[in-house]
Formats: sequence, C-alpha cells, structure tokens
Amino acid sequence: MNLKLFALFFQISLYSFGGIYSIWALTQKKLVTECKVEKQCEREIVFKQEDFDRIFGISRMIPGPRVGGIAMLGYPLGGVFTMLAILLGLLAPSLLIVPLITKFYNRLSHKENVKNIRKGAQIAIISILAVFLYGLLKKGFRMEWVQSIFYIAIAGSVFWLNKRYRINPVILIVASIIAGYLLLNASS
Repeated sequence: MNLKLFALFFQISLYSFGGIYSIWALTQKKLVTECKVEKQCEREIVFKQEDFDRIFGISRMIPGPRVGGIAMLGYPLGGVFTMLAILLGLLAPSLLIVPLITKFYNRLSHKENVKNIRKGAQIAIISILAVFLYGLLKKGFRMEWVQSIFYIAIAGSVFWLNKRYRINPVILIVASIIAGYLLLNASS
C-alpha cells in the first residue's frame, strides 16, 4: 500500500499547480469523491468525507509546512511509514523537476508566450481553489438561490476584471472574500 500511495501522491504533486490547497483538492477527488461516485471503488485507499475534513482541519492548526498535513492522511492507513511514503511522493516531483524548469524559465521568461502561460495558470489555480472551497463551505452554509446568483456574479466579475484590466489576482481574491463576507452578514 505504501508504494501505491507514493505513486498516487507523486502523480498528484506532478500534475498540480497552485500550491498545497490545489493538492488538497486533487487528493480529495482521488480519495473521497471518485470512490463515492463509483459506489464500488476498487481502490483499497478510501476516505469518508468526514474523516478527510477532520484531517484537513487538524492540518490547518499544526505549524510548519502545509505538506505535513497531507502526510497526516497516511497515519490512519498504515502509520508512520505510510506518512513518509505520502510525504516522499509529494516532494519527489519538485525535487526532480524544479531545477530543470528554473534553468529553462531563466532563458525564456522574457518571451510573450511564457508570460501568457503564467497568466492562464493563475486563472486555473483560482478555479481549482474555488471548487475546493465551495465543497468545504457547502456543508457549513445553506445558500438561498439569490445568494448563489450573487456568488456567481462575484466570480464572473473577478474573471472579467482580471482579463479586461489585468488586476492582480491577489487583490481580486481579497475583494471577493470581502464581498462574500458582506453578503453573508447582510443575509443573516
């Protein structure tokens, strides 16, 4: 099982962009969502949504790098060695690929196509995080259809402002959080 988990998290780490929260989202998809949809998951590595959420919550409270939180998923499955297998699976792609990417990026960073790829990746990262956060918040809040329309309008405005006026995505995310908070407080 440790080798399967190493391979799974190597793959997740290799294909994820956007940091630890996008890795959490892909992990949730692989270990919880896909098995729930298929009803009879052939994988022996399966988590209930409640267990996944509990470990995610605990991982947010521990100090240090957020990668350690994902490694916590291994403890209920097989103990410390399983945690290490997950951790090595998460770190291996970065340790292998980042030096190569850095070498080529330094040569090509001034080209317009490379700049466009980076901008597209930023928007994709925001989308991945939005889906993950929506899944977490869906359980905590009951949304009326009017609120849902406002949230969709906020998300659409963020993408439009980013595309049209090239506003920094961090500023747009903070503004979206404030708008969502005000909307929630206005309705309660």
